[in-house]
Amino acid sequence: MKYVSFVLILFITSTVSAEENPALQKLLADRLANCKCSVVLIDSKDDHILASLNSDPILKESYPPGSLMKIFTLIAYSRTHRTFPKFSCPPTLARDPQGCWDRNGHGQVDAQKALAFSCNVYFRQLAEQTSPEVFERVLTEFGILNDSVKLNDQLLPKLMVGTTMDVKVSPERLLHAYSSFFANPNRFSVSPEVQSLIRNGMAEGARHGTSTQASVQAGVSMLGKTGTTLMMQNGQIDNSHTQGWWIGLYPVDDPQVAIMTFVRNGRGATDAAPFGGKALAVWLNYSGKIADAGSRLQDAW
Repeated sequence: MKYVSFVLILFITSTVSAEENPALQKLLADRLANCKCSVVLIDSKDDHILASLNSDPILKESYPPGSLMKIFTLIAYSRTHRTFPKFSCPPTLARDPQGCWDRNGHGQVDAQKALAFSCNVYFRQLAEQTSPEVFERVLTEFGILNDSVKLNDQLLPKLMVGTTMDVKVSPERLLHAYSSFFANPNRFSVSPEVQSLIRNGMAEGARHGTSTQASVQAGVSMLGKTGTTLMMQNGQIDNSHTQGWWIGLYPVDDPQVAIMTFVRNGRGATDAAPFGGKALAVWLNYSGKIADAGSRLQDAW
């Protein structure tokens, strides 16, 4: 695969204030001290940081966002269509550039399942029916895209799927966008039906999709979305390694906390998601939200 040499950097201005809770911060640092990951927990209601670990890659840097962009693709598509299609995701060979990350395929896929399993084949076909201009407006609306930056029509469809390395996004801005969407959905031009679709898709992803390991570690239902891209090292693409992202929110119906995890040498589902679940277990233990969170927390390490 050949990549062009330029990189577009999306809006990176900070929106999360560093007002970490000292007790929660210590608990998180103690429990995840040996993890080779970055973690940020924020209050979903006001976006202030509750605790963090190795947070610079999330708060101060920009990276290709991978599949974390897929909820915005669904929102953009819904602006010009009333219903979502179903597509087939068949088994494919590893050398097939049009295949899915899961080479076994996902079978017949609707929008909710596509989000839960982060199906590239579904979103690639959905991107073909999604207006690049509308998608760009959605990114601006959610504070991800600076109005002064214009993406060309070749990059936008790839960004809708999360398969381009030529666009960098502030992880902090993505965490803020996810949190704001669930904390105050009426702020955005998204119908209740699409809100429900995205919520259900992310909840399904945590039950038996790409975020399963997060819910296993935390022992609770949650919302989760993973992302995986080729690794970026010193601004260069490493074609032999990947880096993983995960965003999670809890509880499902009215999120109080949002979490982002990043693993520089790993994948979203198998590496970033489990650390996100462990971080949520720390928060549950600290806040006393779940009666047996303490015992589950001990089992997680």
